[in-house]
Amino acid sequence: MSSTRSRRDAPAAMPGPGSSWRQALWLLLAMLAVVALCIWSVPGEAQLLRNLLGSGGGAPSAPVKSGMFSAPLSIPTPEGDRFFLVYAPRDYRPGDPVLLALHGGSLSYEIAMEPGNPFAAIVDLADEHGYLLILPNGTNGLLAPGSPGWADGRSNKTWNDCRPSPGRVADDVGFLSDLIAHATDTDGPYRADPEQVFVIGQSNGGFMAQRMALERPQLLRAVGSALANVAADSECVPAGRAVPIALVNGDQDLLVPWRGTANADGSCPALSLSLTGCMLSAEASRDFWVAYNGNAAAARVDRQLTNVTSSDAGSTLREMRYDRRPGSFTKPSPAPVVFYRANRAGHVEPSLLYRIGTAGKAAFGNQNQDAEGYGLIWSFFESLPAVN
Repeated sequence: MSSTRSRRDAPAAMPGPGSSWRQALWLLLAMLAVVALCIWSVPGEAQLLRNLLGSGGGAPSAPVKSGMFSAPLSIPTPEGDRFFLVYAPRDYRPGDPVLLALHGGSLSYEIAMEPGNPFAAIVDLADEHGYLLILPNGTNGLLAPGSPGWADGRSNKTWNDCRPSPGRVADDVGFLSDLIAHATDTDGPYRADPEQVFVIGQSNGGFMAQRMALERPQLLRAVGSALANVAADSECVPAGRAVPIALVNGDQDLLVPWRGTANADGSCPALSLSLTGCMLSAEASRDFWVAYNGNAAAARVDRQLTNVTSSDAGSTLREMRYDRRPGSFTKPSPAPVVFYRANRAGHVEPSLLYRIGTAGKAAFGNQNQDAEGYGLIWSFFESLPAVN
């Protein structure tokens, strides 16, 4: 990233010892302030997000959508009504798969679909593959449950994932479980296949998708997590049942750091300046899921995907698949793990169609443009054998 290059290429007359990390810290805090100001719950927040992400230019036009979004829908919960959107592609039929897509922190289901956000690719994928798409909304942890603005479609919505946080207290596991029951109800309006329930999440939504994998694996066929690691001081209670999972991380991510924020042994430091909690590194998070799912520690597949463009600052995509049982490279695992490392990429998903602009790169980092990140995750889902 440019900030790293400027420090490396600076003249020899530098400030005293320790100043470089302070400069990096202040730069990071300034970037976070820009992000917060641009997506906080203020009038016109959708337009602010458009201005921040913008269009990177040079990308193919996104396909015309074949289906329609519902009006905001709600289901009752003990804490108050919770809201969601449904997108049914034209070819959707009862018995098809259903995907729950969880927006990133401080966003909402509507803002996550804004032009420039790679998360919007899940709608194009729904048209292509025919799954029912459900977009749940998080809650505003600054407000009391059930109060006005607590769960509506405006921004500043988060998920109560495995990281401890006094502001995140909603029973999101219960809400998402109820949504799955609603989507797969044989007497309901959608009647999706209960054996083909998938969850994908972006950033805070990715942390939440991992929570669902840990605590409600019996409801899920597989999970995809983008731009999220495993919480080191997790409050989750694992059910002990493996679930296939795909992980996508950028190795220059500053918001969810590639190296994590936990100590080398996985413990949390007594004093931390991290604004996103105590978490394992991306690679340690991968290793956690490989071990949790009972797979061999060595990847069966380790390859670089085709580098299709030179306009993404030399970013490349590396795929690692862990889909064999320990001691046997011939016995497939029922719960494979696939890990995508976006080299020279920050806190933004790889995308061919949804490229962030200059302001977005300044806030989130470089973007890989060699593949559609959520397309890679869905291809992993489709590669899984049918449940017997």
